[in-house]
Amino acid sequence: PEQYLEIILYNVIGFLTGLLAERELRQKLSYQSAARRLEESYAELRRQADLILDIEDQLRRADRLSALGELSAGMAHEIRNPLGSIRGTAEILQDGIDPADPRYEFTRILIKEVDRLNRVVQDFLDFARPPTPLRASVDPVAVLREVLQLTRQLALKNGVEVSLDADAVSATVSGEEEQLKQAFLNLVLNALQAMPTGGTLTIAAGSEGGEVQLRFRDSGPGIPLDLQEKIFNPFFTTRREGTGLGLAITQRIVSAHGGRLEVASAMGAGSTFILALPAEKHL
Repeated sequence: PEQYLEIILYNVIGFLTGLLAERELRQKLSYQSAARRLEESYAELRRQADLILDIEDQLRRADRLSALGELSAGMAHEIRNPLGSIRGTAEILQDGIDPADPRYEFTRILIKEVDRLNRVVQDFLDFARPPTPLRASVDPVAVLREVLQLTRQLALKNGVEVSLDADAVSATVSGEEEQLKQAFLNLVLNALQAMPTGGTLTIAAGSEGGEVQLRFRDSGPGIPLDLQEKIFNPFFTTRREGTGLGLAITQRIVSAHGGRLEVASAMGAGSTFILALPAEKHL
């Protein structure tokens, strides 16, 4: 009888142990499932929060752009007209002055500064009221070569050696050629201005993942990490004569073409701006 009792007790204990183990396993699986759901919910909340912040930022940006648009329209009329008169008067005065006369240099400076103010006004207009791209098939490398030809003298003046590696690219993009030229020009000028005492600007073009990528790598001083997120913000500039709109305009043009603009930089190691545009699909 004692043997039977031991067997019964052994079986009961085994059954209870198995029952407890199974219950513990179910609880563990339940906890793991709950943890996964919580983690997924948290990730979704983070995503929604980021989306809300992004929308709020876009709304604030839209408000600023609306105000800027109204300001720019008035500014273009109120500033450009007198600037035109000043420039015309300066040219008339300059025509009557011998180039060797010190006053000739004063008129030259006056005309130069009037032109600079006109560019500032144009930057405001370009940023506040960007035109809708008129889509056409564009060869980005051909446009880039034209931009490099336009900036050749400035590069020579600054002592910057410019090289372009784009032989392997034959893809085209859908966009507005003049706007893309403006975007490329802004990036080249930005690089040249970062190297006023000389350096190198290496531009590489390639096709990858359905994109045409242009990389503008300069040997300038680099951009501090805490400023890299700000350089595409309107009116942010580290240069005394800059308007802070060049890169902001470039980013808006690229975004309007369905592309992206990124920067990689390190202090003392120069900066690389990556401009990517969707390549056209040819049947």
